[in-house]
Amino acid sequence: MLLTMNRPICIDKKTYFIVGFFLLCYASTFGKESKRLDSLVSVYESGDYNKQDELPLIKEIADLYNNPDKILAYSNLLVQQAQMVDSVGYVYVGLIQQGIANQLKSDYSKALERYFEAAKYAKKDFHKGTLYISIADVYSLMKNHTYALKYYKMSIDILKHESDSILLATALYNLGDEYLKSEIADSALEYTLESAEIANKIKYQIGKAYCLGNLGVIYLKKGYNEIAETKLNQSIALLEDLNEYTAICEFLLSMSEILKKKNNLEVAIKFANRSLAMATQYGLKNEISQANRSLSDLYEATGNTSKSLHYYKDYIAYRDSVTNLETVEKVADMRTNYEVSQKQKEVDLLFTRNKLRVAERNGFIIASLLLASILILSIYFYRQRAKRIKLLAVQEMQEAEIQHQKNLMQSVITSQEAERKRIGMDLHDEVGAALSTLRIKIDQGSENSSAWPQLTSAYKGDIDKIITNMRNISHALSPRISGRFGFYDAVHELADSVNESGKVSMEISFDENKLPNFENEQAPMAIYRVIAELINNTLKHAQAQHILLKADLIENTLTITYTDDGIGIKPSKQQTSNGIGMNNIESRLIIIGATWKIKSPSQGGYHIQISVPLN
Repeated sequence: MLLTMNRPICIDKKTYFIVGFFLLCYASTFGKESKRLDSLVSVYESGDYNKQDELPLIKEIADLYNNPDKILAYSNLLVQQAQMVDSVGYVYVGLIQQGIANQLKSDYSKALERYFEAAKYAKKDFHKGTLYISIADVYSLMKNHTYALKYYKMSIDILKHESDSILLATALYNLGDEYLKSEIADSALEYTLESAEIANKIKYQIGKAYCLGNLGVIYLKKGYNEIAETKLNQSIALLEDLNEYTAICEFLLSMSEILKKKNNLEVAIKFANRSLAMATQYGLKNEISQANRSLSDLYEATGNTSKSLHYYKDYIAYRDSVTNLETVEKVADMRTNYEVSQKQKEVDLLFTRNKLRVAERNGFIIASLLLASILILSIYFYRQRAKRIKLLAVQEMQEAEIQHQKNLMQSVITSQEAERKRIGMDLHDEVGAALSTLRIKIDQGSENSSAWPQLTSAYKGDIDKIITNMRNISHALSPRISGRFGFYDAVHELADSVNESGKVSMEISFDENKLPNFENEQAPMAIYRVIAELINNTLKHAQAQHILLKADLIENTLTITYTDDGIGIKPSKQQTSNGIGMNNIESRLIIIGATWKIKSPSQGGYHIQISVPLN
């Protein structure tokens, strides 16, 4: 909604109001008595006036007329007479009046032509700034936003250096309004606030009212609904004091249109009803017509076809009454009936479409519910199946763990039985046989007393061998592992016995500066047994030539690495089953809380790394 220096008119739902300034002086062109106009026309037509008063008389008659044809006739006359006497000032005034008349007749091209012609006669920058506002207003009516913005800005650049604050406030307001129509809300807000500041400072009430109204529209576009309604109510209060009810109705419909675009139909209808109520109260037929059209569109959007048709009928009736043409009055009823019948067809078509939409929507809802049910059931059965699979997996893991523990226990028992058997065989084969031989020798010696001294020496040798065998068996059963050096000493003795056998060479790599301090008394014996079992496996199965045993102490963990260069273990065999020896190793390591990693290098051999926590 623009503020303009021209006469108040309504074109394309835009209302234009006088700001009090026109050309070389300030004067109101409204509220003039028709008697004054009739008197001046009579004087001019009679020729009863001084010749020097002719140009001012023609100018005032053109100012007082509201009929654009009359304004154009007298302004044409003014320009002709002024050119005859070479009066540049009145030529300038007449050209502007011609522009106003053509603007009123919606002949915007001619209006611009007259304004640009008048600019050639403008002697002061102030007059150019004033004309640029009028030119920008016409471009705005033509919806040429680019040129409208250009000339508003040109006007502002000039008027900022002049003393007329009302004109500057008007140009700033119209520039903000143009940005608003171009959907550039931030720029619209900037210039409207600047105009409002000037209007407040100079107490320019109508300018202040228009700024508040446009601020309400801008804030609504930006989503600040409460601020928007506050600004609009402030604008309405001022406009009511100024009897500017047309502007109030236009602002209310602008708010309604924005809310409709935001799909807030309920509040949009409220604003449209407020506009209709005010227009009806003050008999503003054009605004009544526009409000009815807006309500018809809004109720159609809500699906209330009966109310939409009701307001559409009122819209047509008031629209025709506004035109006020005789030919229209004669055919008004016919056209109303025709347009209503067309609207009724649209309503019927809309009703049919709505029924189809409802059926489609119901079908969509049913299909959606069915799909949702299938999805929910699928998810339920999937989760149940997943739970069963997980439960079975847990059960299998538990059963595998139980079986593994059974295997370890069986290995321990089997190992113990094998150890007992070996000990029994060692006692029988070595100690038992040696004792039997010694007894036979003693019996033989008792029969030959003369040889007894020599036999006694041989008997002592046999007894020493028996003692050595018993010591070896005892040591194998329980090696001497005590103190910080006992573990390493026992392992070294074990390595010495392996090397003495000649079957394989064994190398030990211990850092004697890093001696472990076992808090768990079972740990050194368990590790010793594990190493002995590993050596035994290498001797029996690996076909190895060399064994390397490393020990390293890192913080509170003893890391033992055992490697041989034998044939190694196939991965498939390693993963599927373990022998008694390996199970025995695992059971001992588990008891002391150790962890281990086994791998067979690609080039062959066997490798195991054991980590034993000392605490």
